Amino acid sequence: DGSCFVYNGEVFGILLDDEAAEDGTHGDSWLATNEVSDTDWLREQLDELMAKGDENSAKDHMMVALFERIQGPFAFLHYCPKRQRLFCMRDALGRRSLCLSISACGPSTCTVCVTNVAAGGESAIELPCTGAVVLQLSEHGVDTNIAVQLIPRRQSVLFSARQDESGVKREEPCARAVSSGLSAPTSLMVAYQRRFNAALREAVRRRVAHQDQVSVLFSGGLDSSVLAALAAEEIMRCGNRNFRRADNPCHGLVQLVNVCFDSIGAPDRHTCLLSFSDLRRRFPRGTFDLILVDLSLEMVEKKRILDLLGPNNTHMDFNIATCLWYASRGQGYILADDLPERTALIDELVGQAFVPDFKRPGDEDRSAQRRRKVAESFPELDISGELLCGQQEAGPEPDAIATPWQKEATTHASVTVMPNKSKPTPSESLIQQTLDANISPRAAGAEQCTQELTRPNRKKKAKRPKQPGHQTAHGSMRASVIDPGLYKGMHSAAAIFQIGIAPSAILLLGHGADELLGGYARHISAFDKRGLAGLEEEVLLDLNRLWTRNLGRDDRVVSDHGKEARHPFLDEGFIRTVR
Repeated sequence: DGSCFVYNGEVFGILLDDEAAEDGTHGDSWLATNEVSDTDWLREQLDELMAKGDENSAKDHMMVALFERIQGPFAFLHYCPKRQRLFCMRDALGRRSLCLSISACGPSTCTVCVTNVAAGGESAIELPCTGAVVLQLSEHGVDTNIAVQLIPRRQSVLFSARQDESGVKREEPCARAVSSGLSAPTSLMVAYQRRFNAALREAVRRRVAHQDQVSVLFSGGLDSSVLAALAAEEIMRCGNRNFRRADNPCHGLVQLVNVCFDSIGAPDRHTCLLSFSDLRRRFPRGTFDLILVDLSLEMVEKKRILDLLGPNNTHMDFNIATCLWYASRGQGYILADDLPERTALIDELVGQAFVPDFKRPGDEDRSAQRRRKVAESFPELDISGELLCGQQEAGPEPDAIATPWQKEATTHASVTVMPNKSKPTPSESLIQQTLDANISPRAAGAEQCTQELTRPNRKKKAKRPKQPGHQTAHGSMRASVIDPGLYKGMHSAAAIFQIGIAPSAILLLGHGADELLGGYARHISAFDKRGLAGLEEEVLLDLNRLWTRNLGRDDRVVSDHGKEARHPFLDEGFIRTVR
């Protein structure tokens, strides 16, 4: 009928319904495994829908119901010239950008622009992801009297507060674990842990399937480190290693891209080196490439980045967008440990990195009170202080996947890695760390030194009188610095590390980890003041405003380099599992 359909997104699976897909993993497997083109499938579904003789409003609601079932990020336009209607819709989280701008071009006509880039600048608005937006155009062209209709989504379990009377069936995951001989509370904890691990592993698998290499925005934090480990495990499990080319200096499965303006003392540069060292010891040599992107204010392409911000054009938006823009470009010094001389320099760099454990007076008392409050909030789990500190009771080992390093031993930096089925995989041991755990310099391979990072409020801290029993980390306030000359070739006749660009078109981002798992200080404050109800309210607030605060802007910035942002922590199945 002359209709035009423009789709920007991915189809990772199709949800059957809320009841059948409660754990977020049930869907049409034939579509989720890429055995059928998602474009062909969508075209067939739309042709079948448009062929029905229902009224316009009925077709609109049917189209909303169709795209509500899609798992994955998307934004699309559907224009029907016969009905003179423009149908616009984004996924429920707003992971793909879709902006609308309307500008007058005459006394009775105007121009409507709907695009994934911020073409209208400050006049453009982000289309909401709470439903579909339908523009009813004039039969004689576009006039100034455009009828705009919002067709809301159905109430989703992803964004509503959990209520027992909601009618949503919730599976008790401990049913198959009680026969293990453990106590019921311990079995429940183990079952929850396994379900969490399985959901996150599946979220990563969907986003790296059929990829030879992927990139990760890497700060060295727990979220990016876990994503890097899971991505490496999945690519190795599939055996996708047909990517080595002479013109590609990135030989690793996963490129860890770290961006900073202060290559000497930036905290993220220190943490990324320590976590990179930790990942190197857990995986075979050459699994990861660390790409260090060093920036200065003079290098920033300010105008180009500002043009991508669109409605979100605050100073903070610009700072975040700058980091993402250069991370998606992926051009920097490639730290690959495929040669002995490179390995020695990497070890020297790691030895310079240091992240102290800054403690304030009363931190231990506050943590103890919080642990007791958590235990009181979940009486069915019988949580003790030791369990919350990570010292769990002995239980069945996590299910291990058949990864390549389980078949043969791999020697790396004088450390023999020989995991077996009785041990957790590298990513599982990372996931089991607490979210607020500090990286130990000794565990990460750093030299024991007495240096610390310089903090912006260092002088104010110095004026504060010492409290009894309060100790600064390692007893020194001198700055710990990294020598960039080690990877820039300033100390040798020939450059050891090349400057290159991450070849992958996929950039994994840790967006959603803090919002979903309570990683911000305001989440702790909400729990301290209002308990679980306050924490639930704060988490829901963050989830529901991700589309307007972060995701649309970040999609425009990352895609400017032809890269695709993928967010495993915002996978529909993982969100359902955590919620």
